[in-house]
Amino acid sequence: MLNISIMEEEKITRQDVHILSRNSNWAEDSVRETLVSSEIYASKSSWTNLLRYTLLGTGIAFTLVGIIFFFAFNWNELHKFVKLGMIEALLIASVSLVLFNKRMDEKIKNFILAGASVLVGVLFAVYGQIYQTGANAYDFFLGWTLSIALWALFSGFPVLWFIFLLLCNTTMVLYEQQVAVNWSKPYLYNVLFLINALFIVLMEFVYNRKLVKDKLRWLISVTSLAATTIITTLICIGIFDNGSENAFTLSVVLALVFFALAVWYGYTHRQLIYLALVPFAVMIIIIALIIQPLREPIGAFLVISVFIIAVTTLLITQLVKLNKRWHDTKIED
Repeated sequence: MLNISIMEEEKITRQDVHILSRNSNWAEDSVRETLVSSEIYASKSSWTNLLRYTLLGTGIAFTLVGIIFFFAFNWNELHKFVKLGMIEALLIASVSLVLFNKRMDEKIKNFILAGASVLVGVLFAVYGQIYQTGANAYDFFLGWTLSIALWALFSGFPVLWFIFLLLCNTTMVLYEQQVAVNWSKPYLYNVLFLINALFIVLMEFVYNRKLVKDKLRWLISVTSLAATTIITTLICIGIFDNGSENAFTLSVVLALVFFALAVWYGYTHRQLIYLALVPFAVMIIIIALIIQPLREPIGAFLVISVFIIAVTTLLITQLVKLNKRWHDTKIED
């Protein structure tokens, strides 16, 4: 019987367990216990924490919605100082709880801080409605974004980063609509793509350096999907418009750089999300190139359908094989 000890200094991986179990007489029950104790498989406490934080986040979200609807329903009955005072009191209480309560769990503090960041927007909205400042919606979202920037930076909480990224994108869209009215839509989408792409680079750096305790992969995946969708849509629009604007050329250059770096990074760091998104994006662009010159594209639908089925099947098959090879498992042809 082989005795297996897990060193605390270096966390065991799924691949280590698979290799040891295949090349030894390690008992199945001991393998299962090791997978749970090393947090490769979710334990009872992991599921409990997931349920706990999910309910906490849901509760905070419903509380914020309730606050917003409270002001909307009782707007005419409340004095302006009561409106502002209630929100400011909630903000002060939330931030004080995060700063001065040393016994509270760090993740709970982050959820409360994320709720407080939404309350900042509610405060700005109430202030703007009371005094009718006449400011653009762009000014409102810009102030909101800048006000929570330090919270997002120092909290290291992915949910708060997601809120901050949404605000950045919204601010840029409203800036184009209300301030930079001479911008073309393709130029705006190129800027949005760059914002999301740079955010991906920042999150990958933080993830690889393990600067954040919370899981970041879901946020990286969502942002990658958004960035890929933006640049792919922009190129397809440029193809059907015959690429008349300089922004289309810029989009092609950005797409080539982004796709090349994404495939390289995905392969070297074993991230299937990039190896899946880029081929699908390229497939959509190829379909647009096929359809564009046709006056009657209906006849090409059969060919395009066969092309989609063939490419999708090939891509999924290769990704499955690659994932199995990465995890050192047997590949069955």
